[in-house]
Amino acid sequence: MMDPRAIERTMHDLTRLIEEQGFETPEEIDEYAQGFVERGEIPHYEPQTDLERAQEKMYDAWSANRTRKRVRLAREALKICPDCADAYVLLGEEASKSLEESREQYRTGVAAGERALGPEAFELYTGDFWGRMSTRPYMRALYNLAQVEGQLGNYDEAIALGHRLLELNPNDNQGVRYQLLTLLLVEGDTPAVHILLRQYKDDPGAEWAYGRALVAFLERGNTRHARAKLQEALYQNIYFPFYLLGAIPIPEEPPMYTELGTESEGLAVLYTQGPAWIKHDRSLDWMVEVIERTPTPAQRGTW
Repeated sequence: MMDPRAIERTMHDLTRLIEEQGFETPEEIDEYAQGFVERGEIPHYEPQTDLERAQEKMYDAWSANRTRKRVRLAREALKICPDCADAYVLLGEEASKSLEESREQYRTGVAAGERALGPEAFELYTGDFWGRMSTRPYMRALYNLAQVEGQLGNYDEAIALGHRLLELNPNDNQGVRYQLLTLLLVEGDTPAVHILLRQYKDDPGAEWAYGRALVAFLERGNTRHARAKLQEALYQNIYFPFYLLGAIPIPEEPPMYTELGTESEGLAVLYTQGPAWIKHDRSLDWMVEVIERTPTPAQRGTW
């Protein structure tokens, strides 16, 4: 499958074309964009700077289906412009031989992104960072750095980076909050867990339901409140504990899409929040106990 990041080329072209027009109202922008919709195509925007030409190489790299070609194009992009953050992202993902080497690529990518954007972008766009096409390479490098710091066990650094990502983009298009929730649960920082859960209180996913259950257990143990929270999570998605406890085998290939209440969501919770449940003594035994005391779907009427 084509890397979804390749799709951004069209979005980038449209954004740059609109910027060149100097429109003053949203209605003018909508009318201009609608013309492209009616014609069925968006003209390609010819890059004007070295950074744009390097980013064009990265769109080619994201579109390529062979690792060797992707890596070659990323290195070509850096020869054009060393401030191309996406090139370091790809090299960290596909050309590095260790987590430490990936971390260095992502760190370099973050620094490159900061140089490319300049301090003014952080003043202007903080709070809506993902909404700007020019900021996304930087956000990808920062996200990957947070991920690898967590994988290396540098939880304080990973947590700080996670908070920074959410500060820049509270809409959290990258799903940072799920990894951050797990890290906070692993560390047992229950006050910070509650703050994060409240910040995204309308999140309908099972990660949030199981996060509420685990933090309740960590704070006061096997209380009625904690059991109620875990039962709510079980009714929301029963597949996560089944995967976690080994009751059903984990598929060799992860699902392409995640759907609420299904096996795919259960796997997503396993991959993100599973380590937090494994980390704390008695949490798995408590989960088994609550499952055994929870009414079956037939008894409850719905699952």
